[in-house]
Amino acid sequence: MVQRLASTLAHDAMADALLGSILAAALLPACAQQLQCALWSALREHSALHLLPAPGACIGGWRQFVAGRLDPQLTAAMARSLQLGELAKAMQLGSLSADLAVAGAAAALDRAAWGATGAPARVAGNLIRGLVGDCEAAVVRRVVEAARDVWGVAAAEVAACLLQSCEGDVRCMERCRQVLVTAGML
Repeated sequence: MVQRLASTLAHDAMADALLGSILAAALLPACAQQLQCALWSALREHSALHLLPAPGACIGGWRQFVAGRLDPQLTAAMARSLQLGELAKAMQLGSLSADLAVAGAAAALDRAAWGATGAPARVAGNLIRGLVGDCEAAVVRRVVEAARDVWGVAAAEVAACLLQSCEGDVRCMERCRQVLVTAGML
């Protein structure tokens, strides 16, 4: 069903605002993780991520989409879309999918949310390292700024988290330093 709705949005309805708003509601934190992941995947497959409405056009507003931490599996899928450049058009158009992916990736910059050392820290570190290595500096900057603005992570904590995720890679550390300078956090 999700595949069919994403296909309709992409091919038949040509960005129908009502259908886009209805599908966006399935990305709310109250929805089942399986539904969220299936929807994101279907929108990716149909190159329709940019067809979700702007955050301000969503019924109930933007903040409801980040009312609590995002599902780790969904966050990973969103970060992968950022890395692959699948959200470039969504960023240009101001689509919810771009802001949600940026906020999801930004949540990984909060080491307090990682919990004890182990798998969560490795997963978050890998996600951040992938973003720093694969995304344009402007995208990484948006993620860094969202950590501060959406999740309330202090600039010093963002910087420490970025550097920790580089695991001593000099190129990664220099890129992080440049992003932090342009974001006014260093």
